[in-house]
Amino acid sequence: MAFRQVKDLLEWLHDFHDRLFDQYTGLANQQPDERMRVALVFPVDRVRSWPLARESVVA
Repeated sequence: MAFRQVKDLLEWLHDFHDRLFDQYTGLANQQPDERMRVALVFPVDRVRSWPLARESVVA
């Protein structure tokens, strides 16, 4: 995968993480075991709580 600018790479990373978070959340919602749900949701909640994760990558 070739990126012409750092901005392109950052946009791709942002989109990738959003898709990954959605998949983790979807899997967590399908789990009958509470421990498994927590194990899947915890990293998503943790990363989304970071200050830079809430800001838009591209201005």
